[in-house]
Amino acid sequence: MVLWPFQTMREIEVLSPTRACAAPATLPEEWLEQLALLDPRYVVPSSCQFVQEPWSWYNHAFFPITYGQFQEEVEAALPRARVLRMNPSLSFELERDSLRAAAPLDWVLPLGEQDVDYAYDAGKAAPPTAAIARRFAPLTAAQSERVWDYCRHGMLERYAELEAPCEGYFERARVWRLSVYDHAGAGRHFRYRLDGERMTALADDDGALSWSTELPLAKLYAALESGESLTSMYVRINAARFDAASEAEIATADIVDDPLIRCLFNVEFGAYQAAQLKRIKEAS
Repeated sequence: MVLWPFQTMREIEVLSPTRACAAPATLPEEWLEQLALLDPRYVVPSSCQFVQEPWSWYNHAFFPITYGQFQEEVEAALPRARVLRMNPSLSFELERDSLRAAAPLDWVLPLGEQDVDYAYDAGKAAPPTAAIARRFAPLTAAQSERVWDYCRHGMLERYAELEAPCEGYFERARVWRLSVYDHAGAGRHFRYRLDGERMTALADDDGALSWSTELPLAKLYAALESGESLTSMYVRINAARFDAASEAEIATADIVDDPLIRCLFNVEFGAYQAAQLKRIKEAS
């Protein structure tokens, strides 16, 4: 028996969907080669597949390999093997010549239907950030001001604390636009010049744009105050198009060098877990 994790999460691709390459339509060839060498009787697949809000396009964009596809391809490549799905609490007794179901674990209590699979849809287009932002409740005036103050001052101070990029797209000066959309879908746009360790606020028409970032106001606030995870913030990077020289360089740029991502997450490892623990303590 082989336990085989097959998660292939497209957490980077969803940040810039208009520029992302299509996911491979089949399992990686090396997986099947490795499984053939192991020659198991049973293959137990596992994948940490999760869902977002019911309306979210992320529900069809994160995980291109489903349990069904995994079983179909593995059993076709390994005719003697059986793909065995083990949902929470299920137990089996594996013997030399047989496998039989055993009593489920009484200390594991599954919630809801367990025989579910991911509904990946490669053709589903990402909605505009403004439309996504309209899905979230309005912030209070104080909460909104927390975000605007960060965009005007806090982020610039944070950027100065980071190590200056010594290679990659941001090793030379760039003009960056950050667009933040409120619950009504109205956008507020901030423009900055990034040069080494310095981030300087610019006027709207100052310099040719060479990088862009968008996200809902509610999600930026949640990142600042509640440790919101990048995988649920609906950040959109480089939806805009730039001059030919910038486009050529962006083709090989690392998307996680995005200035907002660096400012929010470079040092704040485990921020979501820390915020969650704080909420639990406050509620107890």
